[in-house]
Amino acid sequence: MGQGPSASTPRVDAKPGTSRVRKESVHTTDSFKAVINHIRQRQTGRKTILTVDRDDVKPAILPYLKKRGSESSPLEVTFRTDGVEERAIDLGGPSRELFTLLFKDFLEPSLGVFEGKGGFVLPTNNKKAVNAHIFHAFGKAIVLSLCTDPHGPGFPYFPPFIVSYLAGQEYAHEMSSLFVVNEYLKQFISDITEAQSQDDLDTILGNDEERFTD
Repeated sequence: MGQGPSASTPRVDAKPGTSRVRKESVHTTDSFKAVINHIRQRQTGRKTILTVDRDDVKPAILPYLKKRGSESSPLEVTFRTDGVEERAIDLGGPSRELFTLLFKDFLEPSLGVFEGKGGFVLPTNNKKAVNAHIFHAFGKAIVLSLCTDPHGPGFPYFPPFIVSYLAGQEYAHEMSSLFVVNEYLKQFISDITEAQSQDDLDTILGNDEERFTD
């Protein structure tokens, strides 16, 4: 970060109609499918049947996500509306709806775990949420949502550079402060981006280390 693209940065080949970006995209898609299939194969535990109030899914799903090893059991969801359970066989639809509702709840300002603008969000430095294992549960929810058949919603609210970083391809999109709300953090990112040398980076990181660890 703050430096030019690495030698492995995708580029368009000289031959018209071909590009390494396209090949990389295909490879990434295949790798993603392989990872999801591997996780599904590891879900060998006893099936968990979860009854969830449609109006407020968090009280049921968050404790489940925080349980050690919960990701190793297939999940079957039954919704309850006004105290009445909805009759439905979970072939993927109820599970996808559960995670869609949960991720919308995560975006609520009152929870204080994400902030952003322009349709994208970034995680906040919320120590209470960290200590309560909210972010851990959130990460597990994303993975489990993608493992529903055929696949669930995931969390489509991260800007491209965050997705690239999580996928181990941080060179694919340049870091940007466009979606950052915190003014101190925006300036910090701008300083890093404009750094011309390693000494510049060391100075910036040293000066701001205390500010962002408080």
